[in-house]
Amino acid sequence: MERNRGNLEVGGHRAGPGGVLRNEGGNASVEFVLWVPVFLLVLSVIVDASFIFLNHANMWSVTRDTARRVSMHQMTASEAQAHVESSLATMGDRVSASADDSGLDIWVEVSVPMEDVDLFGVLNPLTSNELVARVTLVSEPR
Repeated sequence: MERNRGNLEVGGHRAGPGGVLRNEGGNASVEFVLWVPVFLLVLSVIVDASFIFLNHANMWSVTRDTARRVSMHQMTASEAQAHVESSLATMGDRVSASADDSGLDIWVEVSVPMEDVDLFGVLNPLTSNELVARVTLVSEPR
């Protein structure tokens, strides 16, 4: 059985053996200051990854739609390139598109520098330099 050696606790303050009140409320502030950078890093990674996935999905959608139009002979390769670049203009002015409709297989490709896609740049060291979407389809008969 442990004896209480005269320690008195009053409103978050603890009196030691000498009767002096000590404040232990600063521990939470120190822990908060230590954990905030970790929390902000995790939050910025989540936001960056979300922006990358959102922009990549948008790139795939535009590229797939454009490749389908080219395969059905509704658009030429040069028109497809201009269409993709104008559709993805919100990603910045460094959107690069290319298309080929000369053979049986047609393809449309778009690439954007990673710096234009992510928000904070936290994932830049872990990713490639460009985000690329490429769609290849068989040309429909005329």
